[in-house]
Amino acid sequence: MILYIRKLIILGTLICMTLEAIAQTKTDTMYLRLDQVIEIALQQSPSVLKSNTLKETSFWKWKTYKSNYLPKLSLSGQLPNFTKDNKAVLQPDGSTEFLPVYNNYSSLGISINQNIALTGGTVFINSNLNRFDNLDRKIKSYSAGILSVGIKQPLFGYNKLRWDKKIEPLKFEESKKRFSEEKEWISYQATIKYFQLLIAQSSYQIAKANLTNNKLLFKIANTRYDLGKISRNQLLQLQLAVVNSQKAMSIANLGKKSSTLNLLAYIGYSLQKKDQKLFLYIPDQLPLVSIDEELAFREALKNRSRATAFKRRLIQANSDLARVKAENGFNADLSLSFGLTNSERNFSSVYNTSQNKHQVSIGFILPITDWGRSKSKLKTALLYKELEEQSINMERDNFRLEVITEVEQFDLYKDQLKITLEATKLADLRYEISRQKFLMGKESTTDHNIALNEKDIAIRDYIISLKDFWRVFYRIRQLTLYDFEKNTSLLNLN
Repeated sequence: MILYIRKLIILGTLICMTLEAIAQTKTDTMYLRLDQVIEIALQQSPSVLKSNTLKETSFWKWKTYKSNYLPKLSLSGQLPNFTKDNKAVLQPDGSTEFLPVYNNYSSLGISINQNIALTGGTVFINSNLNRFDNLDRKIKSYSAGILSVGIKQPLFGYNKLRWDKKIEPLKFEESKKRFSEEKEWISYQATIKYFQLLIAQSSYQIAKANLTNNKLLFKIANTRYDLGKISRNQLLQLQLAVVNSQKAMSIANLGKKSSTLNLLAYIGYSLQKKDQKLFLYIPDQLPLVSIDEELAFREALKNRSRATAFKRRLIQANSDLARVKAENGFNADLSLSFGLTNSERNFSSVYNTSQNKHQVSIGFILPITDWGRSKSKLKTALLYKELEEQSINMERDNFRLEVITEVEQFDLYKDQLKITLEATKLADLRYEISRQKFLMGKESTTDHNIALNEKDIAIRDYIISLKDFWRVFYRIRQLTLYDFEKNTSLLNLN
């Protein structure tokens, strides 16, 4: 049936298409289908290039997060630290004298640090070597921290590492789902721009065919006027129709050029030759799918980044609350270390012997009163958590409504397409009858123009119905990340 209406449309613009075919001997024409335009957009459009960059950025953010749980090896030092100055030197009797200082101090250290996600602390192993040179007396000495092992552990504090382990994987999952959404959004936008050009292209073809037809009718009317079979008023009506057709064709041609540039710019495609034209096919095959509302919503909750964001935002709100509680309560830091150290005049002896080195410290902060500041911050965090829960519940309901609305529109536009298809057939048939009756002098110019306008409107309505159908089809794919033709997920988490 759709193939038949396509033939009717082509038949209605036969003269225009014939003239274009002759013109194509002088210039090339690029023919594209809807699926080809979408494929080009997904390969090279500026939007997909931007999405690829954002995807890569998210990947390296994820790598940065993962590195927080891996050991960190670092090398530090001062080579050299030279000083020549007069400095205040404390004397044995308690007095101070300014004496010339001419020395050099160098240090080199290596350390390994490992964060502990479970507790939020850090364990470390380090070793260092220091050298002091008194350049006046030409004396040198060495000091070595041969080995030092220790731990730094916050007590009762906010453990960012533990919360990040819950939040960051969800952020990364969001970014991967968002990339799949962006690809479907590009398909959706490319579809809209495809039909904008298709409508403009159809309007131009109709205007061109109408101009040719009106010129023919005006020529016939001139002959009939000379024979006294029609009035001058009828002749002027046909002459005005020719002028209006010329104006309509000029406007339609401008719209076609503008829509062509808009489509090509969006999909990132350029015609190979300056005088090359672009011609779009009317989609003659529709996906034979039936979309279930509940299935669509289940897949949307499973596949969309928004659903993952709901989980992440709840955890983030709990994390913020835990941080406020930790910051406003009793805080303490435990630091323990054990090591071996030595100092010698000769480098060769500094590692021969060693002495034990111990360090234990506990620092704490206990708020006594802050005039209600901590209480206010805690109350704010609790209310924010409650507000976030309410917002998520409301957004989830709106999300469901959005999915169901689009599915209902899909069924509506599918039925609407059948109606406009039938209307196009009837309008085209009526116009052909009117045209034949007009040529035989059995119908007025006004009635013939009405039939012509109804045919043009029916063709445009059919293409607009096609646009609405395909727009909603790709919108549902973007909302659910689900292919209802193949019954498979469109989500790519690689």
